[in-house]
Amino acid sequence: MRRQQMSLATIAVLAGSLFQLGAYAEESSKPAGSTLKKQGAAKTSAHPLDRVIEIATKGLQRTDEEVKEYSCLLIKRERIDGELTARQYMQAKVRHRHFADGKLVTPMSVYLKFLKPSELAGREVLYVEGERDGNVLARRGGPRLANITVELNPKGHWAMQGNLHPITEFGFRNLIFRLLEKMRGDLASTDIDVKFYDNAKLGDRECEHIQVTQTNPNTTADYHIARIFIDKEMQVPVYFASYDWPESDGGEPPLKEEYIFANVDLNPNFVALDFDADNPDYAFEPIASEESLAQVKP
Repeated sequence: MRRQQMSLATIAVLAGSLFQLGAYAEESSKPAGSTLKKQGAAKTSAHPLDRVIEIATKGLQRTDEEVKEYSCLLIKRERIDGELTARQYMQAKVRHRHFADGKLVTPMSVYLKFLKPSELAGREVLYVEGERDGNVLARRGGPRLANITVELNPKGHWAMQGNLHPITEFGFRNLIFRLLEKMRGDLASTDIDVKFYDNAKLGDRECEHIQVTQTNPNTTADYHIARIFIDKEMQVPVYFASYDWPESDGGEPPLKEEYIFANVDLNPNFVALDFDADNPDYAFEPIASEESLAQVKP
């Protein structure tokens, strides 16, 4: 069992410092093994993204083989309808799906409890693949919706409010999978700069920092800069952020999304009650209708 322990206060300071581009991490001043390939340059067999894809592929394989579940503190920010949300802090329990003889024997399961900000504090979310007709169980939390529990379509209007991704895509395994899809889709582009920083740190954790930059704003890619931190001991991503192109030359790239996985505990041996709404440590109430949410403004 390997853990990444930081206090909530330390994490809050860390999250604040990460917003400053110059204070992104303690790392070597020179990137290790950086690659660059520009439009019109002589063709080579290697693409700047080849090593990133190799790292992600190995990470996905290792996660599937060795990480059946984990707990963590997730801190996230996302730009929704042009507005960057406040940082959201949530305790998470995640169990990966597992197949045996071609049959699903362990469904993907996620439990979340929101800690901050105050308007979300106390919110609980439970999703178990295949249960409740595929719906997510949500205790809405916050001062006005604290006692309302509903079943929601995980990709529907209410569940997606304030979220870029549905809970069905939650966790660092799905993050690795999305990164692989994104990077493989970018292999046709040569306007890419990739840098590797082998001596990076996130808090007190030793990491490898990978930065991918799209250098042509006319590309169809949905990001300008992507940054990933991979914990060297655990070999899982503990930080990801993507940025859009600045509105003007020389401007700051606007943050699109940011995720910090802190206090990661791999394979903590969850029991069935960890993903059961009847867990006495959870506060789910009798289920209300979605229509009841329309009567209360969040």
